[in-house]
Amino acid sequence: MTKSPSIPDKQIVLIGMIYMSLFLASSTLGYKIVAVGSQLYCASILIFPLLFPFSDALTEIYGTKFAKSMIWYTIICECIFVTLTNSAIRLPSPANWHHQAEYDFIVGGYAHILLANVTAMLVSFYLNVWLLNKWKVLLKGKHYYFRSLGATAIGELIYTIITNAIAYTGVLPAADIINIIFSNYLFKLIYSAILAYPAALFVIYIKSKYKPTANSAELNPFKDSRAQKVVDISKYIKNRFSIKGVQEADKSTS
Repeated sequence: MTKSPSIPDKQIVLIGMIYMSLFLASSTLGYKIVAVGSQLYCASILIFPLLFPFSDALTEIYGTKFAKSMIWYTIICECIFVTLTNSAIRLPSPANWHHQAEYDFIVGGYAHILLANVTAMLVSFYLNVWLLNKWKVLLKGKHYYFRSLGATAIGELIYTIITNAIAYTGVLPAADIINIIFSNYLFKLIYSAILAYPAALFVIYIKSKYKPTANSAELNPFKDSRAQKVVDISKYIKNRFSIKGVQEADKSTS
């Protein structure tokens, strides 16, 4: 008889849903440009930098296998999201509805952003996970904040260049694309340095409590190995009554 697969922890499900919510929100704001003086920014920079510290924490706690699975699941979910939304906006609309052009520009642009995201994620997020884990082994699990910040800085640079170069080619002039790449990366670097600190405190707390080794790749902090033994309540009750019966029999014979 085949053993049924175990149900994933509710914490893992929540983590996955938060991760996808952040990613899709970031993708939705892909063509929203924000001007601050002469500098141009993509509105998604307020959301997307959350993903790298998030990914680093997942890598450190759950291991590289889990983190890489999140990357692939994110790509699959974005493909489904883009396919469904692009199909839906092409359905016929009534004559008195005049907003098709806006949907064509925003939702229709998701396909372009998808190409940029898939290419950038496979390069930058994989490199980010690899660097974090490589430095973890070399430094024996210490200095997580600096490992995370260093891996994020490299991953963010590659992601920012690839996504903006692909997404805005043919949409904005080359000078504006370079402006956005430079401005976004500088902002993301500062933003990530701030976000990585509370993430590092959380990771350090988990590591100090559960004490994984430097090469531990699959630590699940929500499953304490000390709590794996499950007491069978039926056996406990049966033994309890049998012991009680023996004690009463001894009393009656004495």
